[in-house]
Amino acid sequence: MRYEPDHGLKGIGGLLVSDDMGDAMRTVAQAGMALAISNSPVESGEYKASFDIDVEVQGDRKTAILANTSDHAFAVELRDHVLGRTVDWIERA
Repeated sequence: MRYEPDHGLKGIGGLLVSDDMGDAMRTVAQAGMALAISNSPVESGEYKASFDIDVEVQGDRKTAILANTSDHAFAVELRDHVLGRTVDWIERA
């Protein structure tokens, strides 16, 4: 018996862009978002309330992007590394 993987849209490639894969990526991103929110500094509350998840196809697979859309997200990240620490946690999970 010989296994020949099918990387096209009917095989593994199809799985990588499927709605099920998108759902799985969203679930992981939502867990990361909960962690990021719990680690967010609170001054005005805008940063903490500005996390967003976008699921899209990038290249040959579905991905979930966790971002903060507040005007001062870059400054908060430089100071507190909220998303950086969240990515480290997601990669270890």
